[in-house]
Amino acid sequence: MIADTLREAGLTAAVRQVEDEAAFRATLDERLPDAILADWTLPAFSGQVSVAHPKQP
Repeated sequence: MIADTLREAGLTAAVRQVEDEAAFRATLDERLPDAILADWTLPAFSGQVSVAHPKQP
């Protein structure tokens, strides 16, 4: 839904959706994104972790 909204606004965005922390970390190892949109409360993975991780060396 967010990807559609960005396209409708005329913005080009590469969107990657992940379901768990391992996939999130693997995605960040490939490329550090310009922005991270995260659900703040997921059963196995939280937005809090996604916000903190990119800052770690």
